[in-house]
Amino acid sequence: MLNDYRKVDCFGPAFGNPIENKIDVISDYKFLIAFENDLFPNYMTEKLFDAYEAECIPIWWGLDKDSFINAESIINVEKLGACGKNCVGVFQCIYIIQMILTKLSILSRLFD
Repeated sequence: MLNDYRKVDCFGPAFGNPIENKIDVISDYKFLIAFENDLFPNYMTEKLFDAYEAECIPIWWGLDKDSFINAESIINVEKLGACGKNCVGVFQCIYIIQMILTKLSILSRLFD
């Protein structure tokens, strides 16, 4: 369903696309979908930290009740409001963010 809206690369044996080094692969991307398996308070798996290590922006869905995570370092699906009610809404938000980042990048090159 997500690939109908925007191309999403999926990796791992479950997708028939095994990889040897996750960080090497995801470091080629601007964003990483890092949805937790459960919404349990402060439950965080390696997904979020893999995004940080690979220097990509995590699109995170989880429950950080004690504010362990710097809220400005992620796109928190829970905080997207109407945009985050379904995965397609999330991808619409990501598209807008990508357009903004692209325009900022072009502007920054003009002033170098």
